[in-house]
Amino acid sequence: MPTRNPYLLASLACLLLAVGAAFWLRQDHAPQAARNLPEPAPTAKAAEPVTKEPTKLPPPPLSKVIPLRDDVDPVLQDARTARPPRRALSDAEVLAKGGVWPAAGSPASPALSGFPVVAPPAPSVSVVSAPVVSAPVAAAPSAPAANPLHSLQAADWKNQANQLVNALRAGKRVDLDHALVMDFLQGKDLFGWPESSRNWIGDELMIVLVKDLPERAFADLRIIQENPAAPAAMRDYSVQHIGDLVANGTIDQVGVDYIWQTLAQNDPATASTALVILHRLSEQRPALVPAARVAEAARKLLASTDERSQITAKSILRK
Repeated sequence: MPTRNPYLLASLACLLLAVGAAFWLRQDHAPQAARNLPEPAPTAKAAEPVTKEPTKLPPPPLSKVIPLRDDVDPVLQDARTARPPRRALSDAEVLAKGGVWPAAGSPASPALSGFPVVAPPAPSVSVVSAPVVSAPVAAAPSAPAANPLHSLQAADWKNQANQLVNALRAGKRVDLDHALVMDFLQGKDLFGWPESSRNWIGDELMIVLVKDLPERAFADLRIIQENPAAPAAMRDYSVQHIGDLVANGTIDQVGVDYIWQTLAQNDPATASTALVILHRLSEQRPALVPAARVAEAARKLLASTDERSQITAKSILRK
């Protein structure tokens, strides 16, 4: 039987012991909970907080790309591209960012070096000075402004008769010159008005005489009626307004007698109007004008050669 090497046996024994020890340590020293406990049951996840999606801002403007150079390290070039070199701010930019102007007489700060420093505007100070007295400048003499109320001229009323009539009806009539009014009513001067406007304006002017100058209106109306050169319409209107003076009590018998006298003249321009006025007064003031006398005058007027007088007489007798 061959003799065994004791060193070889010892080495084998040590190797077996080491492998066994390693296996034992791996099996017995593992955590018991990890080997025996079952896997935990899945649980409901907690509700994750809802976060508001941030507002997407527009991408920043692309910076100017510095071209690569062969003689410069690419890492340095990337740094230059990511962070452009800083520059000095101008005075306006410094003021916009809250900068302070350097004190007067002091050198400008390094941030402002190389740029002109403009001094801030001086604060406005109100200085009270003595009043300046200037010599008065004499104004050039000008013609007085025409007041339409003082004039019958058509141009002063823009050639519109309604403006003059409205002024008369509104009571703005005291400034009219009486002599000019009488000239207009007797046909001596139209003052620029066409004949088609004279009757309307003339009637309103006679109303002015009756209302504003009752003490002399009767005399003025008689002058117009007795003037053969006066327009026929103005003479006719004068008889009508004399009847107004009798109706409102300004005059009495003297006015009635004058109307009877006008009717007796048998003038085609005034006869029919005189008969109508007497008929109206017989209804308003029968004590002054008897109705029977008016009817008798109407029957006589039927024989008149004036057609208008005949029509007026028939109309009154029919009533």
